[in-house]
Amino acid sequence: MVECTSCQFIEENDARPICELLRNRASPDGNPSEIDEKDLPRCTKRRSLVRSHIVWFGEHIWDDALEKIQKEIQLCDLFIVIGTSSVVYPAAGYASILAEKNIPIAEVNIETTPST
Repeated sequence: MVECTSCQFIEENDARPICELLRNRASPDGNPSEIDEKDLPRCTKRRSLVRSHIVWFGEHIWDDALEKIQKEIQLCDLFIVIGTSSVVYPAAGYASILAEKNIPIAEVNIETTPST
């Protein structure tokens, strides 16, 4: 899912990679190749740049998403936590809620967290 940076329209983008110019662009020295902004993925409605439709560190969770999350965690039979500090709420509390219900939790992080 991607989100327009201008109108917040959300749509699927199954392109692999999300930007064709990223294909085979890895640099062994760690210096990424530059891609001109005109070649980056665009919103199908406004033609503005799109970004991944995820919550980055420091961003708030959308109000409508919080309601959906509360409903979905009640139905969950496996919870996968990826790339989190496990200290910022409300997201940090989801694993403990599910752990109390004996729901299996898989945490994928570079570092150990307080919830690990």
